[in-house]
Amino acid sequence: MLDAPQFSAVIVATNGDMARMTTLEPMAFVRFKRWMSTLPRRDPLKRRRDALPAEAVEEVVQEYLPQWAQD
Repeated sequence: MLDAPQFSAVIVATNGDMARMTTLEPMAFVRFKRWMSTLPRRDPLKRRRDALPAEAVEEVVQEYLPQWAQD
């Protein structure tokens, strides 16, 4: 994850304040969480909790950030 490309976006707080958030590229997050969800020695509940956000982020990428989906 340390070598993953960065992703930067402007975020807006509920009070209207704005800031720039820099994090890892969305599909790198998806790949990491999917990998975590396949580890056989990982608690089954945690595996499911890894798979769900991976699915959600991938759907958001497909819908709103298609340029990142080609990864």
